[in-house]
Amino acid sequence: MPGKYGIARRINQDLFMWSERFVDPDTAGAHYFDEVWGDSTGSMIQMYPPEWNWSRPAKDLLVVEITAEWCGAYCEGGTGHYHYDLRDGSRVYFDSLFTKDELEQVKRLVGERWRVVIGKHLAALQDSSQRLPTEASSDWWIGAIELYEQCLQERANEDPYVGDMVITRESVSALVSRCSVHADMALDDLMDVEVPLSREELAPWMRPAALKWLGW
Repeated sequence: MPGKYGIARRINQDLFMWSERFVDPDTAGAHYFDEVWGDSTGSMIQMYPPEWNWSRPAKDLLVVEITAEWCGAYCEGGTGHYHYDLRDGSRVYFDSLFTKDELEQVKRLVGERWRVVIGKHLAALQDSSQRLPTEASSDWWIGAIELYEQCLQERANEDPYVGDMVITRESVSALVSRCSVHADMALDDLMDVEVPLSREELAPWMRPAALKWLGW
């Protein structure tokens, strides 16, 4: 970002956070991720080399998308979206787009749409006419049905957990965290559920500052 060193540095510093360890992009040289990749002493690899891209859906919005496999007690892949306000380099989160009261309404709408997606998928799993008798009694099918039944029950009266979002020129999609823990991932065909919210739906609920930032 020519002429905006402070803003670029703030974004870089946020992107170079790793768990509770901080890597300073100004002093790390070629050693950004020494503790992440593992080394010849046998330290465990914590993240395999990521793929990434960026976009500018609005004049003052930068979106960085990173896909990687992370390892701790187990390894798990995923994609994260990092949204930055290019006026000051700050990172923007889903909740910060709305006031407290407006956020409750938005999350209620996200929860309703999420439950429709989960409910339809569960109904398809429960429809015995759509599968062979041997499939209906399989451990996978029974486990998948139990997973989504329990997920709907546990989240019946809770706000959806929006773990990520994707902002485009015309919408904001809330990514609701999956139903499964790591051990049950093989049962979870849906994983994170994307709930699109159109510009027209959201504009009345968004903070004026957020509307101005997005050019809406």
